[in-house]
Amino acid sequence: MLKLKIMKKFGINNIVLSVQSLDPEVLEKSNRIDQRYSSVQKVIQNAQSCGLSITVDLLIGLEGETKSSFIESFEKVAFK
Repeated sequence: MLKLKIMKKFGINNIVLSVQSLDPEVLEKSNRIDQRYSSVQKVIQNAQSCGLSITVDLLIGLEGETKSSFIESFEKVAFK
């Protein structure tokens, strides 16, 4: 959280998270097994508490992704 506060202090107002997906099966096929929803959620909450805007990148069409898994990922980050 200290890094986020320093970023804000020096004029950074927005951070971008390249999440891609929050579906564990899709993440495994994309070699991103270290990314967990709880970690993404914590970063979003910390950034918001520091007054930063957050942009989250999700990718459509990743191997193993379905329409419902994409919608679920979207809902998790959009309605936080």
